[in-house]
Amino acid sequence: MRNRHCRFANGEPGSRDDRVSERRDHAPNRHITYDAACRAIAAARAAAGHPVSIAVVDPGGHLIAFARIDGAPLLTVDLAVDKAHTAIRFDIPSGDWYDLIKDDGAMLAALPTVPRLTILGGGLPIRVGGMLVGGIGSARFAG
Repeated sequence: MRNRHCRFANGEPGSRDDRVSERRDHAPNRHITYDAACRAIAAARAAAGHPVSIAVVDPGGHLIAFARIDGAPLLTVDLAVDKAHTAIRFDIPSGDWYDLIKDDGAMLAALPTVPRLTILGGGLPIRVGGMLVGGIGSARFAG
């Protein structure tokens, strides 16, 4: 499958790093199962050590499983989903976005207008056998 590279608002090609392309290199019926998503949530919860919200999405960005641990602020709900969605949409950790756009004022300014895209760390693509099967996002309030 031919990858399409990201394009900025002015139509210029984005990074040539194909980790940033909007990949869809998954088989149509290949996605993370609900049971696997629940296991991923349990592992993320155990690793977190503090109240978090955790979301797992399939390669299309559809929510498969979600948990808001007791004490996690309501704000973390949408952030967890956004982080998971960002990770699968571009097949990179959500926190890697900042390094890719930090020197581009126009991209930084446009970022809030792109639904479900975040530069906050905590979102990771999930791959099985080299195939993108989903994404996971974890969010907490550090305040």
